[in-house]
Amino acid sequence: MDKQAFIEVQNIRKTFQTQAQSVEVLKGVNLQIRQGEFVGIVGKSGSGKSTLLNMLTAIDKPTSGQVLVEGTCINQLNESEAAKWRGKNVGIVFQFFQLLPTLSVIDNIMLPMDFLNVIPGNQRKSRAQALLERVDMQAHAYKFPSALSGGEQQRVAIARALANDPALIVADEPTGNLDSETSKKIRRIFSELVQQGKTVLMVTHGDISDLNLHQVIRIADGQIVAHTQPIAKN
Repeated sequence: MDKQAFIEVQNIRKTFQTQAQSVEVLKGVNLQIRQGEFVGIVGKSGSGKSTLLNMLTAIDKPTSGQVLVEGTCINQLNESEAAKWRGKNVGIVFQFFQLLPTLSVIDNIMLPMDFLNVIPGNQRKSRAQALLERVDMQAHAYKFPSALSGGEQQRVAIARALANDPALIVADEPTGNLDSETSKKIRRIFSELVQQGKTVLMVTHGDISDLNLHQVIRIADGQIVAHTQPIAKN
């Protein structure tokens, strides 16, 4: 029996208005993602990948259509509700890490816990330390981001994304600025998260042949032009 869709995107369109013209960036996108899947969203720069990601994380709203996550229509949430929903349900990993430079590594990880206030205050430091250990960065807890390499910062960013134990992890070009060996290590962490029950969406324009993906969604000019469900490798 198929598991119920964890994410359901129903005919979403997104139009941006400029002074000169209207630009339709997403043109009627439909997709379903089940809980615990590792999904690759691929396409060239400007294809609509990041805009779709913004729809799936309630960072932005579609012009029309619906985005449902675990039955919640997230595009109907107001800005405050969307921020709270995102903090609890989604961990986002950015291409450029987005760590706060004035905070230590461990404080960067505790920040989402402080924002949402669902992890008891007396447990936040130990949880942050456990998350750093999970990504093999426990020795760097009290360093500042500037003292870390790009790959190390990205591992910290993954630990931060897990701070509030979200069910959905979204990664936007997470290895775009990393060397090939470091990229493999980062991608391996995402594979491990899927094995542990997380749903992971990875947006990339790079090679995905080394990933055990449940779905590959290829986007061009704001539309899904190919959608495959490869057999997972052993």
